[in-house]
Amino acid sequence: MSSETDLAGTRNLLLGLSLELGKPGNRLAILGEGNTSALVDDDTFLVKASGSQLGTLDLRQLPQVRFDRILPLLDQESDEEATEAALLAALIDPDAPRPSVETAFHAWLLQQEGVNFVGHTHPVEVNKILCSDKAELFARRRLFPDEVVCCGRQSLLVDYANPGADLARAIRSGWEQFTGETGLAPKLILLRNHGIIAVGSTPGSVLATTAVAVRRRRYSTALMLWARWSSWPPKRWSVSITAWTKSTAGNSLTGTKALWSVSSAGVPFTKGSPWDETGGLRLARWATPGGAGPFESSRGIEQLAGG
Repeated sequence: MSSETDLAGTRNLLLGLSLELGKPGNRLAILGEGNTSALVDDDTFLVKASGSQLGTLDLRQLPQVRFDRILPLLDQESDEEATEAALLAALIDPDAPRPSVETAFHAWLLQQEGVNFVGHTHPVEVNKILCSDKAELFARRRLFPDEVVCCGRQSLLVDYANPGADLARAIRSGWEQFTGETGLAPKLILLRNHGIIAVGSTPGSVLATTAVAVRRRRYSTALMLWARWSSWPPKRWSVSITAWTKSTAGNSLTGTKALWSVSSAGVPFTKGSPWDETGGLRLARWATPGGAGPFESSRGIEQLAGG
């Protein structure tokens, strides 16, 4: 078993990761959504307690549990009562709070080489894609170098499964297929209609993967818009995206300029970068075939891109 000093250090690192992921401004989790874990030693790990909140977590809400009581759940059919009993039996401290219902997938992931920390969140921006028919495209495509570094060349996409042993089994099966086909371990797991899981050797790597996944979703808005528009029947529709900045004196728009356009025939043309320095595309502008436009809306991009 690890020393008390090592255990305390790992618990503090995990708490810091959890609080950062749970910050309201990050829009990664609300209420009891999401969970985190960290490897302690060959026999045990720390995991977020059931019912706790990432943004307000404290050290006591990161109980230490045993692998050998959790991993068997993946290979046996267990009802809720048996699962509850296994979670409680796994606690090193019997007075500690019950581990998360999703403890099983944390246990399995922490057994994989190079995985010391796991962060599971429900990012609003990414779930807009994972709850759409564009999830597979999001998993396979890469748009910028940092995404390859932090999220890998591809992400593992897992179909929806109920939280608990079912989800853990789905992740295990997907991981094994992914590594068999690519020869690489995924850094980012995308859960359809659910959320994401970032894995890494340090809290920083988990935070980086999570942040880049959210950033990618914002970058991919233009790609999703193009994919939607290129398949639309009308031949004379056109779309342009403009960037804007707020004036320092108030909320008025200043210096709008066209950055990116696409025709319904699916032939994009570029006028500079599709993103301004602040990373924000804010205004969609399009003209109707009958000449009734242009019509402008700050929500236009989200509507057209399936967001």
